[in-house]
This record gives sequence, C-alpha cells and structure tokens, in this order.
Amino acid sequence: MASVIVVGAGPAGYAAAIRAAQLGATVTLIEKEWIGGTCLNVGCIPTKAWVRSAEVFSLVQHAEEYGVMAELSKPDFPKIKLRKDQVVAQLVSGIEQLIKANKIEHLVGEATILSGKRVRVLGEGIDVVREADFVFMATGSKPRSLQVPGADLSGVMTSRDLLSIESQPERLLVIGGGVVGMEFASIFSTLGTKVTVVEFGDQILAHLDKDVSKRMQLILKKKGIEFALKTEVKFIEAVDGNLKVVAQGVKGPVEWQADRVLMATGRLPSFDEEALTQAQIQFEDNGILVNSFYQTNQTGIYAIGDCNGICLLAHSASHQAVAAVEHALLQQEPKEGLVPSCVFTLPEVSSVGMTESACKRSGQVCQTSKFSFAANGKAVSLGESEGFVKWIANDEGKLLGAQILGPHASDLIHEATLAIQNELTALDVFHTVHAHPTLSEAVHEAAGGLLGQAIHIAPAQKRK
Repeated sequence: MASVIVVGAGPAGYAAAIRAAQLGATVTLIEKEWIGGTCLNVGCIPTKAWVRSAEVFSLVQHAEEYGVMAELSKPDFPKIKLRKDQVVAQLVSGIEQLIKANKIEHLVGEATILSGKRVRVLGEGIDVVREADFVFMATGSKPRSLQVPGADLSGVMTSRDLLSIESQPERLLVIGGGVVGMEFASIFSTLGTKVTVVEFGDQILAHLDKDVSKRMQLILKKKGIEFALKTEVKFIEAVDGNLKVVAQGVKGPVEWQADRVLMATGRLPSFDEEALTQAQIQFEDNGILVNSFYQTNQTGIYAIGDCNGICLLAHSASHQAVAAVEHALLQQEPKEGLVPSCVFTLPEVSSVGMTESACKRSGQVCQTSKFSFAANGKAVSLGESEGFVKWIANDEGKLLGAQILGPHASDLIHEATLAIQNELTALDVFHTVHAHPTLSEAVHEAAGGLLGQAIHIAPAQKRK
C-alpha cells in the first residue's frame, strides 16, 4: 500500500488527499490554517455569498418592474457578513467530514519539506517528521502587493482583509481591474458604495477580448462605478481619517478620497524558498518548477495548484491534483483539459479557449459570431438581457474559443468548453437541439451565426 503526504488543504490539497485515499493509499494531510484553503475561506466562496446578497438587494430594488410591490430596502451589512460566514462554515464542515470518511490523517501545523520525501510538521503540541512514498505540495498563493508609499496604511486591504470588515464603506477605491478587483467593485457598488476602479492597463479584465471588456465596463459604469484606465498609483496617504490615493493619469495627476482601498493587483505562488532550496527542489519567482506530470525535479515529489504557477484557479488546482495522484499511483498520464475562467460580477462574464485577438496573432483565419441576450426569450423574461455570447472559430467552422457576458455566464461556458475540447464545429453545436426558453439557446444561436443560419439574428444589410 502506497503512502502519501499532502501539504496544504486547499482545492488542490484536499482533492489530492481524497483521490489518493480512494486509490487505497494511506494519506496524511497537513494544513497550518484552514481546511479548504484560500478559495473556500477567504476567496471564491465568501465572495460568491456576497454576490448573492448583492443580487437579492438589486432584485428587491427593482421589484416593481416585475409587478411586485416591495418596501424600499437597504443592506444590513452585519447580516450579509454573518450569512457569508455561515456558508463558509457549512462547506468547511462538509470537507472535514469527507476527510474523516476517507480515513485521512489530518495534522494541523507548519509543514517543512526535508531531504528525500520527509516532511516535518510543527504546530501546537506537535513536532513530528513523516516520510511517504509520494509528497504533494499544494501550498497555494498569496496576494501580490503594489509597492507604493502608503500601501501598508490601515484601511489599505487585500481581498482577505476586505472580507472581514464589519461595516460597509461609503467609498471604496479598487487598485486593479482584474477578476478580484472587478468582483468586489461590482458587489459593493450594487450594495450602494461609491466605487472607483484604477487600472494601469488600457482595459479591465485583460484576459478578455476588448469588445467584451468594453461592454462590461459600459454596463458597470451605468451602475455607478467610476473607471480610471491607463492610470498608475503613485502613493497613498492618510488625511483627516480618510485615505487619499494619488495617481498619474492620461491627462496628468489625479487623486481620490476613500474609506477603504482594495489592493487587487494579482496573486503570486506561495512556498518556502529556504526549505525548497535545502531540499534541492527547483523553483522560480513564478512558481515551483514541474513537468507535464506535475513532478518536481525530486523523484516522488509533486507540486500542484497555485504553487506551481501554471494556472491560479481553484478548479484547475483540483484537476491538477487528481491528475498528479493518478500519475503517481496508477502511472496514468494526465489528460490535457481546457480551463474555463469565470468572473462573478453582475452580470457575469466567462471565457474559454482562444480569444479573437489570440487567434489573429496565431496567423489563423478566424471568424466570430455574437448573439445578444436581448434576443433571448429567457433572458428578457428574467429582466437580464444585457450582454452576449461570442464564438471564435477557424475558417472551417472548428470552434476555438468562446466568451459569454450575461446571466449565468459561469454555467453556460461549460457547453463551449466541452465543444472546444472535443474539437466540435459550429455545425455540431447548431444541430444540437437546445430547449426553449433557455439561456443556452444564445450559445446555440451564436453558433448558427457562424454558419449564417441563426434564426434570431437579422441578416446583414448589403451595401448599395
């Protein structure tokens, strides 16, 4: 029977531990802080609980549009926070039960990789060294800090800090227009906070095509979010109990006053450089070095999830974990899979595969098609008709990528993921019957648009 040590109990770590136990290994799972890691405790899940509270608040505000008379409401932030904590506690408890049910040994403490496949665990009342046939490092990631004067002031926060605040700020300035920044901007703006987003680049959500990013920015601007693109933050200072953020914009210096400043400038792989050096495990600034099987340069030691820097997404981490364990215990080669990306703003936006810009840079002849949710019966019925589905295909109709901006984009993207991963064409999707009335019909119609056969897209007007 093989023995396994897993360091870190986030999405990669606990998935690796459970899969190894399923395959008959004896498993020790070491975690210094939380079962579930950043994602479950101070990341993906608590922010989604807040997104839901913001959605409900917005729906009540617009209840009259649906023929429902409701009293004017206001956010009760302590209760919003309480619900978030309850959601997290419920899911953490569920994972703890899975760990027990799979007879996984759970040690609480700081893990240090030693030479060979030995790990020291140091914690309250515990100082032991364990050895196993395989070691899986799943030590996650940490927020990247913008190195400017004043970044360490009280009120300048990471996403983790912001999730622990007790009261709703009147003014929030977000530094960074990426996924984390835009989700928090959307949440707080919907709840009534005045939000400003400062972004160094020329677009928010830089992983998307510009037409998608610009539409998202327009929607959020209409909801009250102020944007400052091509703007570099120079320093932050405390003034009369507020935070003053000074930046250099396109037209010169600019400044804002805020109650809180969110530092949302990305994340970095997290690992103990000194311990890895001692154990002769190779790494770089952007992650622990691994091969296509997630193996490090030391036999029997793997690095999975955010710590290897390949893809800093929870679902990618879980996928890597299962693949690495199956390689170690079954000698099974990992299957490459597309990784969809979702942004839980209001409305959501998701993407998978190649963008239009990447397709053009690759030298391929590419074609695109969009279908607006304004022409989708379910979206109009929901009162959520902003946005569209966009397909990217080559000149033969093979699907290469998709981006969805609109209601339930995070759910709809998986049809596109499956289609692209299995090398389907626009015709394959268009010839698949989609139930009516559903949001997924927009995916179907956008595929039909690539063929010139979409029913609910008006024909292009011929130039005279």
